[in-house]
Amino acid sequence: VRLLELEPGNFADDIVCHLQPASLDDHPTCVAFSYAPDESSTLMPISCNGIRVKAKQEIFALLRSVRLPAEGHLYWVDELCINQSDFQERNHQVRIMKDIWRRASLVAAYVGEETEDTPAAMEILK
Repeated sequence: VRLLELEPGNFADDIVCHLQPASLDDHPTCVAFSYAPDESSTLMPISCNGIRVKAKQEIFALLRSVRLPAEGHLYWVDELCINQSDFQERNHQVRIMKDIWRRASLVAAYVGEETEDTPAAMEILK
């Protein structure tokens, strides 16, 4: 699999990341993210492996929200870690997704950017 190493930065900085190969057998320390994709999503610029690419707004917001100012971390986000234009790779990765989720050190759901209703939603979850 590929893991996304997100470079440190502040909220407003450009998103810079690198994809690196990893073996699930090594139980890599990474956070695997689930999110709700929106097919009509705006595309936002990020730098991945030194190449400027466009990521869906949800992915851009997710990466911006989890990025730390002083240290990088490893993540697995299907949209970026799977070559979406390679049908064979995509099918293989979909077949092993349960292993990716199971072997991640943490699985998290990204539900979107904070809104005016966020405090009330957090109270309900308590």
